[in-house]
Amino acid sequence: MGFLICRIHPLDGGSVTIETIRPLALSGKSGLFARHLPLLATEDGTWSLSAEALLRMAEPNAAESDAIVLDVTQRAGGRKTLFRLVDVSGRTVSLLTDALFRFKVLTALPAGPPAEAAFTGWFDGPERFEQLRLDGGTVGGDWTWGESPAAVTATVLSKPETVRGAAANPI
Repeated sequence: MGFLICRIHPLDGGSVTIETIRPLALSGKSGLFARHLPLLATEDGTWSLSAEALLRMAEPNAAESDAIVLDVTQRAGGRKTLFRLVDVSGRTVSLLTDALFRFKVLTALPAGPPAEAAFTGWFDGPERFEQLRLDGGTVGGDWTWGESPAAVTATVLSKPETVRGAAANPI
């Protein structure tokens, strides 16, 4: 499981193939969040980044067809499960960062070898939201993935039309 910078190749019929360019480190002391969020946070600690803005921070010369994808495939040899990052927003305080990630769920088509899998849902897939916490903030920390920000966690799946126009202030 991990965040990846990928190159997207459109296919006929609206599906895409996805070529992995390199892993993307968001966590850790040298990760993208540790380097940028303390500077991006507003006075109350809030911040928001589109996937494109986050990609440009990681790879200023990224191609137009590049994107950030989260690989959540459960086991080796299993069907690829990917989420395309749409945006991320949250709040960074002294030693904690809470982040709400919004993804499009990509569905692997059954034909073809796993390395050349085609996916649907690039534009119109269902949305999925994940809230994650990092042990790092404006005054430091190790920026590792920490305990969930709530005692009870949830994943919200929604159809794209149910989210349009909704406010995007997660915290």
